[in-house]
Amino acid sequence: MRLNPESNTQVPKKLVVITGSSGTGKSTLAVCLGKEFGYPIVCKDIYASIFPASYGDEYQQLYRSDTHQKMREAIKILLSLGCSVIVDVVHSKEVKKPDWDGWIPWYTQVGKLYQAEVDFIRVIVTEKDQRERLERRNSPFDADKLSSPEAWQRFQKEQPINIDTHPENGLIVWNSRPFAETFAETKAFLLRPRPALSLVRSSLL
Repeated sequence: MRLNPESNTQVPKKLVVITGSSGTGKSTLAVCLGKEFGYPIVCKDIYASIFPASYGDEYQQLYRSDTHQKMREAIKILLSLGCSVIVDVVHSKEVKKPDWDGWIPWYTQVGKLYQAEVDFIRVIVTEKDQRERLERRNSPFDADKLSSPEAWQRFQKEQPINIDTHPENGLIVWNSRPFAETFAETKAFLLRPRPALSLVRSSLL
């Protein structure tokens, strides 16, 4: 908990998990929310970039688990220091595997351990908007996705825009509209009244 200097009341820490397929605008939303609230951001791409391969099959096979382990460590350190945290991560390729279902309780339990409110936000757009955004940013991370119609369809299966494992109390925010509207809806979601927190320890950590 931290003190709100304006009202002299306690403000709980937050663990804000922003997910979405590549090109949906989740990183832009994470950065803007980080600036608005003063929260540090734990971004998957930054942690992946320390490895020799930060994308593609080699990364998936050799370095992905290490990237996520370093993210877990950073999240726990920041929360233990009293910081709120924004997590910017895809969490789509694992939708048909245990990973994402396993991550939801991990985030939930680590939030309880460090007395932080946990919010899950998934950013979605139209497939047309997604493709146009990926083409505009011209990143090496996206070259394989755009290389052929077959590659694009494979990407859509690996990172579906919509998934059915998002937490029921999370926010699914539509970003194929003016960004100011997306930002305002997300900010209102984060500022909504919440029930009191309880401290729970878990072996998931």
